[in-house]
Amino acid sequence: MKTEELERWLARVPKGKKKMPALKGVRGEIKFEAEDGAGSDFQRVEEVACLRIEEGEVELTNHCDQAQAVLVCDSKAEVARLLRGEAHPMVEVLQGRIAAQGDLELALRVILDLRGGSPFAEQKGVRKEKTK
Repeated sequence: MKTEELERWLARVPKGKKKMPALKGVRGEIKFEAEDGAGSDFQRVEEVACLRIEEGEVELTNHCDQAQAVLVCDSKAEVARLLRGEAHPMVEVLQGRIAAQGDLELALRVILDLRGGSPFAEQKGVRKEKTK
C-alpha cells in the first residue's frame, strides 16, 4: 500500500469516536508507525496513525500526544490491516511484520479486540447509490 492509498483509506474511515464495548475500562494511545520500505540497512519509520482508547470508545487520529504503546509495521498496508482487524498480532510478530514497544498488554488487547469487530473495517457488499 502506497502513501496515497493509505491516505485515501484513512480519509474514508468515519471520523469521531467509535464504540467498542469490549474496551470498557481501557484508556491509552497506540501509535502506529510504518517503515519507509527503502530496502536499506537503516529503515526510517514515520507515524501513520494514532488510536486513542477511552472507556469503550476508540478514535483514529493522525498524531499521538503520549502513546503508551508503539507498533512499528513493515508497511503502511500492515497498519491498515491491523486497524481493520484483518491481521492477527501474534502471527504478524512471528513473521517479522510488526514489532511492539511500550505497554504490550494494551497493544495486544486492543489489536485482538479489533479482530473481533473493528469499527474501521471496510464494509463488503455495500452498494453505492447511483447518482443521476
